[in-house]
Amino acid sequence: MRISSLVDTLVFSSSCWESAAPRTRSIVMSLKKKSPLIYIEPPVLGFTSFASLNESYPSEEIKVLTPHLPKNAKNDEKNIVVNELLARYLNEKNIEVYESWYLGTTAWDYSDELAPYAITLDLISEDELAHPLISLSSIITSSLILENEDYIHIGDAIDIDHFLQARLNLIRPDELKIIPDPLIGCMGLKNIDIILELAQQRPNYHFILFQDNELDYPEVENIHFIGKKNFYSLPLYLSPLKVAITVPDEELIDEMLCAGKKIIQIGKVNDALPFVHECETISEVLKALDHYVSSPEMDPLWLNEVDEYLKTKTWDQKIEQVFIRKNDIKQDGFNKKITPQII
Repeated sequence: MRISSLVDTLVFSSSCWESAAPRTRSIVMSLKKKSPLIYIEPPVLGFTSFASLNESYPSEEIKVLTPHLPKNAKNDEKNIVVNELLARYLNEKNIEVYESWYLGTTAWDYSDELAPYAITLDLISEDELAHPLISLSSIITSSLILENEDYIHIGDAIDIDHFLQARLNLIRPDELKIIPDPLIGCMGLKNIDIILELAQQRPNYHFILFQDNELDYPEVENIHFIGKKNFYSLPLYLSPLKVAITVPDEELIDEMLCAGKKIIQIGKVNDALPFVHECETISEVLKALDHYVSSPEMDPLWLNEVDEYLKTKTWDQKIEQVFIRKNDIKQDGFNKKITPQII
């Protein structure tokens, strides 16, 4: 029998769960740890003669609801029908107290008749600032830097469990099997002139560029353009890398640290990140590169320090901060405006 004190979370998204962006999936997986969760997909037209609500459970153990509507459903009736399907489902499951999280505003049209006790809106674009959900939401979050005083900025975090896989000795992808060690991963570089020079200076090092050769650089034996990789296959490609060469990109650097890679950053910045070797000249890069290539694969003490630093960079930590902010404003009611904060 259902315990009525449990507060469910309904997550509304503009994408199906199987094709959801990494940010969406990460937020959902963190929310799932805090309360029973239902992920509601956009309505699907066709393949049915009557409106229905399909319930499924993907491998991540997320409960997914998919509204199915007849192909000939009239535009002015679609939203009404989906609202009714969702309300009927909640009633049948005895879900009376629940919170709604909107990842973007597109789902509001077919869920605006529901009665959550609180609404959290994660803005996707500045165009949504004029949407009715802005005034109805208890908490407004966004990954965007907005000139708005009533939202919480949540920068992208890292999927710790996902990138930790790269620390294992994973099976090397076919396109990397024929390339001898050491492999030097190069990420986020718009100008690869420095890589061309490094390749010439160190012909025994092999430089793996996670991008396409769009500018038709001349073929160099120890430079390999492998293109941008799918998020879910990244650990396989990161695992065999000895060193990572990057630009000043905090999210990228955190992912490489989580993967257990020593990092050389091209370019120095005022707020340097820990565990990063900043270089501006070829000689500085070569010195750091030679040092890291000759170092042990995994230094346990270094990894422990990295892991301690990454504890503040997880999705769980960022979502927890949102809940803390909610608790802060509960005493004054959910209509109280919040002050901007970066998480």
